[in-house]
Formats: sequence, structure tokens, C-alpha cells
Amino acid sequence: MPWFHAHFTPATPLTDQGARLGLATVSLVGFVATGLASLLPSLRATLHVLLPLFAFVAFGNALQHAFWWGHLGVYAPGAATSLVTVVPATLYVSWRAYQSGEVSLWFLGLIYAFALVPLGSAVAAGPRLLPEHLAMHRFFTQLAAWLWGAA
Repeated sequence: MPWFHAHFTPATPLTDQGARLGLATVSLVGFVATGLASLLPSLRATLHVLLPLFAFVAFGNALQHAFWWGHLGVYAPGAATSLVTVVPATLYVSWRAYQSGEVSLWFLGLIYAFALVPLGSAVAAGPRLLPEHLAMHRFFTQLAAWLWGAA
């Protein structure tokens, strides 16, 4: 959080507990979505549900971290992990899904075009937090305070 507070404006109400709860929530949603999608009747259906989710959320966020690192000129926490694990893993699974014939190249092109939306948002906003970011920060900070008490 010190890095976040030092590089973004306006000041965010996000606390360490709120940030951790937000990250855990996104991870939990990914696990639940994967579990539910694995119940679909075919690998093709599972991939058509999960690849857009992971391309947009994980890959898109990885691109944001890389942008912040370059744009701010200081290491953005999570950037190395994103670039070394998330980006290659997402691209690899996508490529294997295409090679196996389970998804089409146009489908992958479409979902990766949408994955550029978070990057475009980061580029447009620069070091400014958008109202939706602040609302999400307030929500997770308030939820964390309700669950565990004020930080």
C-alpha cells in the first residue's frame, strides 16, 4: 500500500486489509468460476467461459502492472510475477486451446482485444484513480473493517 499511496491520486481509503481482501476475493472468484466451468459438458464450453475471464482479468491486469512500471519509472509490485507467470501461462493455455481446435483464432483475437481495455484505462488515467477504483477501494476497506475491525 505505501507504493500505491505514493504513486496514485486522489488519496484512496484502501487499507492493507482491504487490499488483501480484494485480492483474495478476485482469486476466489477465479477458483469458483473455474470449478463451475469445469462442470460444463465439454472442454470447448469450459474454455469459452474461462478464457475471456482470465484474458480480461488476469492478462489485462498484468498489462496494467507492466504499464505502471514503465510509466512511473519505478517497479510496480506484482509486475514481475505478472510478466513471468500470468502473461506466459494465459498465452500458453490460449494457444493450446487454439491448437486443439477447441477455440478459434477469431475468438482469441476478440478476447485479447477486450483484454486491452484495462491497459487502455490505465494509460488514459495515468496516476489518477478513477471513481470506480475509489468505490471498489471503499467497498473492500469497509468490508475488511466489518469483518476484522478497523485497521
